[in-house]
Amino acid sequence: MMFTKDAIAKIANTPLTSAGDHQSAGNVLRAAMTMDMENKAGTMAVSELMSGAGFPAADPLATIERFQSAQLYDNGYEAIFKNININAPHLNWDIYTGGTGIVFEGLEAGGKIRMSTMTGAKVTAYIEYYAAGLEILQQWVDNQQWWKVEEASVDFVNAYQKKKAQIYYAIIDAVSSAQNTTWVAGANTLARDVATINSAVTSLISAMEAKGEPVTMAQPYVLATPFALWPRVKAALGQLGATGDGRATYGELLYNIVPIVTSHLSAADVYYVCVPGGKSQRADRQALVSEKGRNIVNLSDVEVRYAAWGGAIGDETAFRRCATA
Repeated sequence: MMFTKDAIAKIANTPLTSAGDHQSAGNVLRAAMTMDMENKAGTMAVSELMSGAGFPAADPLATIERFQSAQLYDNGYEAIFKNININAPHLNWDIYTGGTGIVFEGLEAGGKIRMSTMTGAKVTAYIEYYAAGLEILQQWVDNQQWWKVEEASVDFVNAYQKKKAQIYYAIIDAVSSAQNTTWVAGANTLARDVATINSAVTSLISAMEAKGEPVTMAQPYVLATPFALWPRVKAALGQLGATGDGRATYGELLYNIVPIVTSHLSAADVYYVCVPGGKSQRADRQALVSEKGRNIVNLSDVEVRYAAWGGAIGDETAFRRCATA
C-alpha cells in the first residue's frame, strides 16, 4: 500500500520554538530567514524505505503520526546561518569580512561615480558530502514488525539532522577568544546575567556599525545556550521591559533576544549572542538523495542516502561568547 505525497508531507513540520515574550520576535526572525527544503527532503516516510508493498494496512496514518512525533532533532542553527544558493559544480564560496563598502555620494553634472568592490579578509566556505545506509530486514516485513521499521526510519532521519547540527554548532564554538564577553559585575547572579547580555549586544551593535553593517537596537538577536544554562538565560530574558522593584533589583534587559537551546555546544558554562545572517552563511548544495536496492545475501531492502552541505562564519565579530562566572 502506497501513500500520496500530501500524506507524507505531514511529517515534515519542524518549527523552531521560542518562549514567553520572545515568541513574536522569533516568528519575525524565522520569517525573515530563507527557509530550506532539506527538512522535507530529509524526512523519510517508512513506506519509502521498502522496495515494494507491505506497509501495514490497518492504520497507516497512525504509524506516520508516531513517526512524525519522534522528530526531535535540533535545527536552531538555521536561525543563525543565512542560507546561500549554491549549485553544481561549485564546491565552495568566499565570504568577505569587509563587504562591498558601497557609499552613495552626491553627483554633480559631469562628476564621477565612486566604484566599490568586495573588501576585507576572505573566508572560504566548503561543501562536503555525507552519507549513510540502512537495511530493512525481510523478517521485519514478513512478521509485521512495523515498530522496528519505524524505529530504524526515525534513527535514519535523526542521524542526518544530528550530523548537520554538530557541524554548524562546532563552527560557532570555533569563534576565537577575541569575541569573549566577561561576566559583568552586579548585585546578584540574575542582575549580572542581564547586564552581560546587554553588554554583548551593545558591543555587537558597535562592531557592526563600525563596519557599515545594517543593524538596529530593536531587531532580534539570537542567543544560543547549552541546556545547563537555560534556567539562568530564561530568567534573564524575563527581565525584558522590567519595571519597578524587579528592575531595581535585577536590572532590565534592553534588547530583543531569540533563544536557541541546544545540546551541541561544547561548553556548559558559556553561551553565544550573535547578529543572525549576514556573513554567517550555510549552503545545502544537495538535499538528501536516495539510492535503493535489494541485498539477497541477508534478505533485506537497503537504502543509501547522501547529501552535500557546508558553511562558515565570515566575520566572527558578529558573535559574542558570554561568560557566566
